[in-house]
Amino acid sequence: ITLSERQREIAQLRILGMTRGQILRLVLREALLVALLGSAAGLLLGTLLGRGMILVFVGFVQGLPIPEPRWPLDGALLAVGAGVLSTLAVTLNLARRAGRVSPLEALRSGADQGTGRNWYVRWGWVVAVGVLALYFVVNALVEQDMRQTSSLDMLGAWFFPPFILAGVALFALSAAVQGMRWLLDKITPHLRVVPRLAAANLGRQQARAMLTAATLAIGLMLVTAMAGMTLVMQSFFRDNLLVLFEADFLLVPPMPSDSYASAVSLPSLPPLPPEAQSALDAIAADADVGYLANIQLPGYGSGPALDNGWALTLDLVRDSPAFRPREGSWEEAERIFAQGLALSLPEIPSRRWNLHPGDVVEIDTFEGRFPFRVAMIGGPLPLVTSEVGREYFHSHPLLILVNARQEADRAGLEDRLRELARTYNLSFTPDMRTDFAGVVNQLFDVVLALFATLTSITGLVAGHQPPYLPSRHAQSP
Repeated sequence: ITLSERQREIAQLRILGMTRGQILRLVLREALLVALLGSAAGLLLGTLLGRGMILVFVGFVQGLPIPEPRWPLDGALLAVGAGVLSTLAVTLNLARRAGRVSPLEALRSGADQGTGRNWYVRWGWVVAVGVLALYFVVNALVEQDMRQTSSLDMLGAWFFPPFILAGVALFALSAAVQGMRWLLDKITPHLRVVPRLAAANLGRQQARAMLTAATLAIGLMLVTAMAGMTLVMQSFFRDNLLVLFEADFLLVPPMPSDSYASAVSLPSLPPLPPEAQSALDAIAADADVGYLANIQLPGYGSGPALDNGWALTLDLVRDSPAFRPREGSWEEAERIFAQGLALSLPEIPSRRWNLHPGDVVEIDTFEGRFPFRVAMIGGPLPLVTSEVGREYFHSHPLLILVNARQEADRAGLEDRLRELARTYNLSFTPDMRTDFAGVVNQLFDVVLALFATLTSITGLVAGHQPPYLPSRHAQSP
């Protein structure tokens, strides 16, 4: 936009003797200044937004100790470098076109090139201070309500403070650009003519510089924040869910339409053939066999769309950091589970219904409505035992996890499981932790690559130049 409206000025520079190379360097240095400002602002705001996401997903949803967020230097340099390089890349062709402007363009009498000092330039920093004060108030209120209500319904409120912070950045850009101009005024007298002209042009085109910097700031802020969320989820899957897959071997029954989504939406998978179950019972003499199935507990999950629970062998999660007790203990929970119908609840529904270990709740099952005792508070999902899942929820194994005992022949056990899988059409995984980690990393690496692409698109949008349209006051030479 700036270059398209500076045809006459560039032509005058050509008449004064500036070469095409000097014009090229002039434009690229202006782009570099704006790109650095926008990228640095976006990186800072993205980091602040990421801290809030860590608090939500690690501290609140997972119920784990909140780690101190780290800002890796290589990641920061990569983010700013991507913003700067993409901006320079899309500006290069525009700069070459600027160098080819004919000196005859100087004879055109275009409109005033200045932008004037409108209210945004004059008072933007005042609005930024007011919005910043609003940010601190809203952030404190949201954090207080979140910790008191402990409901996923409040998760959306966590997005208000970051967007308010984005407003702070937009209004503060006027002061930032003027501050950069003041700094350049102090430095440029000691520099050569091209940097001095770049600083002067930036001062005359403040509004356009702010627009480009705002585009980069918003884009890089959102990309950095989304990438931070992705890394948190990747860490959650790798460090918490992977501990559920510490078994030596994994068997997976065939799913309807080969779709996991259809499997978890059903009341259950079909039961294993009796012969397959007998074979697994025989293997239990040489290995520990655990079962995990899906159940539905409307109203007792983490939210309206998160009502899934697990019916499983409790030993699978007993020592898992993802199922650390928030109220009660595993010893107490096992006693309650052994006494009859019981379930473990996440912290969110326990606060929603004011439930604690030992309380009794009425649960709708496929066999009717029955009282369940709360065995423990903790973990991301509700839990019942495999036996209760089969009898009351008609829920059959989604995963079968097999651990060889120390005295067992692991190689022989693997052969028996392979034969069982071939006979009954089961999927067999001999190294499930490595395979699952590979799937998780592959999935999230693709998402992170997408965010890197979005960073480049941000530069493309910021550096876009519309076709040159002469002013309506322009005169033919």
